[in-house]
Amino acid sequence: MNALNRIVIILLLIALTIILPVVIIVPGPVISALQNGLAAITDSLMVVARAGAAEQMAFFLLRLVIAALVFLICLLLIILELRRPSGRTVAIHGVEGRAELLTDSIASHLAYHIDQIPGVIKVKPRVVSKGKSVRVEVYAETGPQVEVPTKAQEVRQVATEVVEQKLGLKLDREVKVTIKAAPYPKGLPPAQPVPVRPPVQPAPVAVPPQPVEITPPEETTPPAE
Repeated sequence: MNALNRIVIILLLIALTIILPVVIIVPGPVISALQNGLAAITDSLMVVARAGAAEQMAFFLLRLVIAALVFLICLLLIILELRRPSGRTVAIHGVEGRAELLTDSIASHLAYHIDQIPGVIKVKPRVVSKGKSVRVEVYAETGPQVEVPTKAQEVRQVATEVVEQKLGLKLDREVKVTIKAAPYPKGLPPAQPVPVRPPVQPAPVAVPPQPVEITPPEETTPPAE
């Protein structure tokens, strides 16, 4: 609504900037032009009044439609003007008294911490205040060689920790993460999975043969005669 108000004010200022100096400098021709315009409208109404009933009904319906459109447009502008604007602060939990944090500060904290995640090229958080809670949506761009599900989970985890632990806020719902993976550069083949090698079994240690002691047979002495 603020943008619409600015547009309307700018258009009115441009019209006044063009019309008022002309009216002040040469009021006679301007008044004559207005009188001629009103006279032309009066002549048109007289022609319609002298026309048949069908023409008068068609002209009346045309005026009714134009009046309804003008009424609806003005009513819409009034509703938009009176509508409560969205909050820009969020209540901080776990503090004495009343403390609030700006949504811009929340977005800057999220952008800083999520940008530290490896593989994240660009991050753009969106923070919406719900009064006592906050709704967070994160748009992140990553490199072409990242695992998107894993990276999305990592971004969601970091955003949740920043909001709930570092800033002391309450999430309205789970953080929504939108990931855009950058395309592969031309000529660069996609990453191939690294084959898993079986574990190397240690070679058996050769045990040297132990020397075997050979005991010579005992000599027997023949009995004496």
